[in-house]
Amino acid sequence: MKKLFGVLLMAVICASLFADTVVFSEKFTGEDLSPQNWMLTLSEYCKGIDYQKPLKGALVIKGLLAPQTGKNARAALERDACFTNGDVVWSLNLELDPAAAGSGTYTWRLQSDNGETQLGVAVSKDKNKPWVVKGVNGFTCKLLSDKKVVLSKKPCKLEIIRRKADYQVLVNGQCICTANGDTDTIASIQLTVQGNAPAVLKSMELKSIK
Repeated sequence: MKKLFGVLLMAVICASLFADTVVFSEKFTGEDLSPQNWMLTLSEYCKGIDYQKPLKGALVIKGLLAPQTGKNARAALERDACFTNGDVVWSLNLELDPAAAGSGTYTWRLQSDNGETQLGVAVSKDKNKPWVVKGVNGFTCKLLSDKKVVLSKKPCKLEIIRRKADYQVLVNGQCICTANGDTDTIASIQLTVQGNAPAVLKSMELKSIK
């Protein structure tokens, strides 16, 4: 009986420990974007992404390297999501200066193992106008609601929450997009960069949730 109680107790402890499992946590400290964590998967009409090495726990992206004039230049980095199943929350902390010059778009997508986008979120800037955030339709998701949000302050927390087949996109805690889609394994998260508007990435995390 004591052995059985001990086994049950350990099972409860383990369940509580792994209820909110962190699949990956990228805080951009230490070395540069390491090939073990990130892969450059796309580079069209440019020489890649123009970024600085992490400084004080943040990654500064200036935009694209040598984009060709008149072309739809873009580049993408992809991060392994460890084939995550079930309910998850993906979160990203940014600093976006509303007064910064330049135009560009940063798009993050949750992707299945066959490369299909489940759902995404994009932040865009047009010259001297403020940053705008909106949801990005996925191949396997149907948008139920979506509205653009204009950012008035620098800190920006983006979240994509998936519970069963229901998805939400949150900006600083406010839901701006809902969708319904599949529950396929999340194999990777892709960041696509277009234009040359500066952004500061402070952290990114994917967690399994109850």
